Parts: sequence; structure tokens; C-alpha cells
Amino acid sequence: MTNLLNLSDGLLNDMLNLQIICTFNVDLKKLDSALLRPGRLIARKEFKALSELDANLLAQRLGIKHHFKGPATLGEIYALRKNQNTLIHDVAPDRDASTILDDL
Repeated sequence: MTNLLNLSDGLLNDMLNLQIICTFNVDLKKLDSALLRPGRLIARKEFKALSELDANLLAQRLGIKHHFKGPATLGEIYALRKNQNTLIHDVAPDRDASTILDDL
């Protein structure tokens, strides 16, 4: 976290002129408050679940043959697109995906 904050703030950012895009799949209350400090973010977008109607319209437009019976997130909808230009990264079978992030 410290490295990310150092890259996005202060002299290093002024010299490199970096902009960083991050996604978080957790409640904002669980994020480090330093990430949400005033002046740190240019924009924040939150994508909530689509209504049943919108989820079904998007699925239909994407060619997904599934009928949602309630609200659905974009992740749930796109997860149904099997083998359609999806970039897949393999994880070694003896490693948990969450530990890979710890190594970065």
C-alpha cells in the first residue's frame, strides 16, 4: 500500500505524471483511509447491481442465454460469457490467488 501511495502522491508523481486506476471489490469502509483522503482521488465510480430488467437486456445484447430473476452485477453477467475473448491468467495449483497479491 505504501508503494502505491508513494507513486500517486508527492514529488515522485509530479516527476512521472502518473495516473493510477484501481478497482476494489470490497466495501469502502474496509479500504485504508489514506486512499480516500481528500485530494487523493480524481474520480470514484461505484457500480451497483443492475435491475432484473437491465441485467436481462444486457445479457441478451451480449448473446448470453440466461434469464436473471433478480438484480445482477456486471461481474455476474460477464462471468456467463464463456470463452469469448476472456483473458485468463493461470495460478499455480499449489498457490492460493490471494497470496500472489501479497508477493507484488
